[in-house]
Amino acid sequence: MTAWFELLAKVALGHDQLTVGEVWRGLRPRYTSTTWMVNSLVFFAILLSVLLAILFNARYTITRPLILYVLLFGSLLLNYVMPLPTLLGIESPALRYTLASVLTFALIFLANIVFSRSFRDTQSADIAFASNLIGVMVGGMFEYLALATGYQSLLLLVVAFYALALIPRRRTQPVPAAA
Repeated sequence: MTAWFELLAKVALGHDQLTVGEVWRGLRPRYTSTTWMVNSLVFFAILLSVLLAILFNARYTITRPLILYVLLFGSLLLNYVMPLPTLLGIESPALRYTLASVLTFALIFLANIVFSRSFRDTQSADIAFASNLIGVMVGGMFEYLALATGYQSLLLLVVAFYALALIPRRRTQPVPAAA
């Protein structure tokens, strides 16, 4: 995942040939620990996305969770058809950074809305949390596969895993009683 965020930083900075460290040293020579700077910004954005998703779920009640999955699948599709390197052609740094951030962090935000809603509505929180942890471990293992196949193919696996997660959810939802 670090390589993915390094690519995001390259897109945001508009440099496709330099590493983030080289770009950062060229822009701000007084910083020597660029890895910590990039990582802290990425972790901040991820944790902010998680917090916003939790606050969203606390504030709004979504009665049709299928809408969340449609938004999530739509965001994954958008990331698939418009990979981050295509944003390097955008001249405006602010627009390029905004688009790259929305493409990347919308997925995290939507996935966290789906998870926190599912976690809130579950009858057995321990099993739901354990299932999520197993999903994180399996996803991390498949992330290494992306080093060989590319991150675009990783998005296809993510779509497949979320589709699999949707199947038991649809089966366990209560059927409305006939009037």
